[in-house]
Amino acid sequence: MSRRDAWVLGLLGVGAVLVAVSYAWPWLRDPQAVWTEEDATRRTEANLRLHGLAHEMGHARDERHKQELTSRIEVARREFDAVNRELADARRRYDRPARWLFWTGWACVAAGVAAWGVFRGRGA
Repeated sequence: MSRRDAWVLGLLGVGAVLVAVSYAWPWLRDPQAVWTEEDATRRTEANLRLHGLAHEMGHARDERHKQELTSRIEVARREFDAVNRELADARRRYDRPARWLFWTGWACVAAGVAAWGVFRGRGA
């Protein structure tokens, strides 16, 4: 096997391994490393609080009660939105390595295929 063949096979092999590891990522890394049960409970509680206040708004007795509920809903909405942003950030942190592995793997495969085409054209 020539040195060129070794490079082509190496790029293809490394690329295939990286892509495979990117697909196996959910089994290799615990999602609770970035989003814990406590975080999930906090999000659920914020969601329930917001939902309950919205439901209560539908049964408001008078205008004063509606104004009070509106301000409480705003606070609950901000809290829920903050927890949702934390969840989105946690998902990105969890998925980032898998995306990096996936695209780097395909770049290696593409480089291997390109090298094979170049070397084949040179008669090597």
